[in-house]
Amino acid sequence: MTVIKDGDTYLLYDYKNAQATFDPFSEISSVKKDGKVVGFIAKNEKTEKYGYIDVRGNIKVKFEYDSLGIINNGKTYDYSYNVNNNVIVASKNKKYGVINLTKGATVLDFK
Repeated sequence: MTVIKDGDTYLLYDYKNAQATFDPFSEISSVKKDGKVVGFIAKNEKTEKYGYIDVRGNIKVKFEYDSLGIINNGKTYDYSYNVNNNVIVASKNKKYGVINLTKGATVLDFK
């Protein structure tokens, strides 16, 4: 999987099958673990919701979150970053929680 910029949008392209694999994204960030890209956090262009796709093209976190990222001073930042313990902060309906990126499961409830 690789990211291709197409005008103002981004596509995840699967070289093995020679095709774009998902609807276009308005934002996309790589996620690294131990220096290796393990997936992508992306914002669906149509729904404007965030989700997580692993490097094999599997949706691990559904595209239903208002943001996924690192929180600093009350704002969520969606930059390329390293993850530890496969967890990340998510927001949904003005509530924050922590989810597991590999399972999509809630680790800390949204409050």
